[in-house]
Amino acid sequence: AQSVAESLPFADCSFDVILLHEVIEHVRSDRQAVAEAYRCLRPGGRVVIFAPNRLYPLETHGFYLGKRYVYRLAPIIPWLPDGLRQRFCPHVRTYRAADIRRLFADLPGEYAAFTQVYHGYDKIASRRPRLARLLRGATYLMERTPLRAFGISHLAVFQKPPA
Repeated sequence: AQSVAESLPFADCSFDVILLHEVIEHVRSDRQAVAEAYRCLRPGGRVVIFAPNRLYPLETHGFYLGKRYVYRLAPIIPWLPDGLRQRFCPHVRTYRAADIRRLFADLPGEYAAFTQVYHGYDKIASRRPRLARLLRGATYLMERTPLRAFGISHLAVFQKPPA
């Protein structure tokens, strides 16, 4: 079935797991999309979210220069004040950890996981496997340090209470 994330065509308690992978930054109401996913979870079910990290130093969704859209990585844009960032990227949100937590603030349950993750370097791995291994090693190491705060995405796994 196809629908907007804020109004899913499924009955309450339909799924054990719902994955919102790079979704909530594109919807009209991220809070409503999360509430809808939660509604569709069975007791004990989990919502898994990957969402862009505001602390990651590169804009990964492209940006606007005036009316011209440029699809490439752009440094510093995520770190700009909200109003200025919105001028470059009105089509997508990025999140701080507190922003993700606010999406679940009124929902009963707990986090099974909450962290930030770095790239998997899949495109590089297909052409240059050694370089990808080196990059993965470095970033996976960073994920085990406070530098994980600057990862490309938030990973949040929120569990609905069991029945």
